[in-house]
Amino acid sequence: MQNKKTVFEKYNNLLNKQKYQEAKILLKEYFKRLNKKDKRIFKIYLLLGWLYDQWSLSIKEESSRSQYQNKAKVYFKKSIKNEKNKREALRGIGTVLMHQEKISEALKYYRRAHNLKRDFSTYNDLGNIYRRLKRDKLAIFYYKKAFSLSKNKGKSAIPLFNLVVINKRLNNQKDVKKYLKILEKLARKSKFAGLMLDKLNI
Repeated sequence: MQNKKTVFEKYNNLLNKQKYQEAKILLKEYFKRLNKKDKRIFKIYLLLGWLYDQWSLSIKEESSRSQYQNKAKVYFKKSIKNEKNKREALRGIGTVLMHQEKISEALKYYRRAHNLKRDFSTYNDLGNIYRRLKRDKLAIFYYKKAFSLSKNKGKSAIPLFNLVVINKRLNNQKDVKKYLKILEKLARKSKFAGLMLDKLNI
């Protein structure tokens, strides 16, 4: 059997390259090899949830996209039955709902996840929701909090990216320059930060 770490690393690499079909096959094959009582099954459900959520974003046809989003929610709900994966599954459902523009419902799930454990991810999630709701001061507060809690250099590029975007929209040029400068410095050390910087197209 393939080593657990190797399987999940391959999954992440395939997801980053948007090779969704290959990632699905990898997870399904791994799933078949696990005992039905193996708790890693809930981890597979979780990863399939994120896979279908991301996959749906690449689909232009609305009904097909909706099918993939519904599949994502099914897998997240299966994963939620395991306490270890509960918070991440709640975040997943919230993210699918946000992508479906069901913002008020998404907020409820994000808050539930945030109440279980407050960290970089949940603060950034709430920032995304409040940005969608045009509650800019709250969004900025949560993005700043996410940045302060992001210990991983690559991850910190996410709230920095969001802070640049929201301040650019608000025409806060001073803050745009401040966060852009930090992101540019980070991009010299982190490939992921470099990708986030490229997405800004500034």
